Amino acid sequence: MNKEKFERDMAVFSFRQHQDFVTWYKALDRLGYTVDDVENYIEMHRTDLKTDDIRRNPPIPCPECDAPMIILPVNDSSSTRTGDDAKSVMMCQNKDCMYTDYSIKSVGGWIKELSKK
Repeated sequence: MNKEKFERDMAVFSFRQHQDFVTWYKALDRLGYTVDDVENYIEMHRTDLKTDDIRRNPPIPCPECDAPMIILPVNDSSSTRTGDDAKSVMMCQNKDCMYTDYSIKSVGGWIKELSKK
């Protein structure tokens, strides 16, 4: 495996998410479930996932490079303090761009607004 290519291709996922995936995949195997079972479960909960999909892939491209954006909460823990009243940040997922737009609108507020589009 080419480590650099893997890291570049999978840059939208944190190392922790990779660890969680391996744990998750081993648990599926041990309990006798398949990825198809997970897809069926997901389909049953599509409404909840639509909300998460909007957060991860809002229908707003980056104004600087046209790449996908992601909406993240800020000022909800000590590790996400920004020093202002922002409740969310819309961030470009292109690691070479990293455009950010802080907002006083919450992630839920964004999801509500964007799900109308």
